[in-house]
Amino acid sequence: MNCEFARQHSDGVDDLIDRYLSGRLTEKEAEAFELHYLGCDECFRELQIRKQLLAVIKEKGKTLFAEFIEEGKKGSQSGIRPRRFPETVRDIWARRNFRIYISGMAAVFLILVLYFAVDWGNPPLSESFRESPYLEERIKTQDDTRSEKGFQLLAPANKARFSPQTPILFRWSNPGNETLGLKILNNQGDRLFSFEVNDSQFLFREALPPGLYYWKVESGDEARIGKFFVR
Repeated sequence: MNCEFARQHSDGVDDLIDRYLSGRLTEKEAEAFELHYLGCDECFRELQIRKQLLAVIKEKGKTLFAEFIEEGKKGSQSGIRPRRFPETVRDIWARRNFRIYISGMAAVFLILVLYFAVDWGNPPLSESFRESPYLEERIKTQDDTRSEKGFQLLAPANKARFSPQTPILFRWSNPGNETLGLKILNNQGDRLFSFEVNDSQFLFREALPPGLYYWKVESGDEARIGKFFVR
C-alpha cells in the first residue's frame, strides 16, 4: 500500500488492515485507524475489499477451502507454522475453483449494475441523482465514529434541497480554528470545487445543475462528508 500511515503502523509481518480485521489492535490503535480511514480513500477501499473477501470466506469457506482446512490441521499436528492471512489469501486465489467463483459473482454483479443503472425514461437526469455507493458507505461509517478533532458538519442538513441559482451556506464546527479543506463533489465522487477555509462557514455562490452532490470537510487525515440535492 502507498498509505504512509498504514505502513508506519504495520508490524512487518501482517499489515495494519489485517491486524484491525483480526482484532489484534489495541483499543487506542483501532480508534486511531478508524479515524484515519474515514479520510484516506486507499485504506477505506482496501478495508471494504477485505471485508467482502472475509464475508465470502465465512459463507463459502467450508466448501471452497476444505483442502486448506485439512492442510492446516496437518500442519498443526506436524508443528508447521499455520498460514497467516495474506499467505492464505494468495494461496486461495491461486486455486482455480475460487477464481471461477469470484469471477462468476463479479459477472453477475456487473450485469445487475448495468441493468439497474439504465433509466429508459430519462437517463441524464436519473444519472445525476444516483447515489455513490462508495460515498454513501463513507457517510454511514462516519456516523458510527466520533471525530477526534471535534469538528462536525452543521449545514446544509443531510439531503437538503436547493434550486440551481440559490447560494449554499456550508457550516461546520471548528473548535481548533484550523484551516480546513472544503470540497464539493458530484455524485460520482469527482471533485468539482475545492477551497481552503479559515472560518467555520463558507458561502458558495456558483450555480450548480440539477443533481445529487456531496461535500467534504477535511482536516489532516480526518474528513466528514455530507450530501445535498439541487433541483
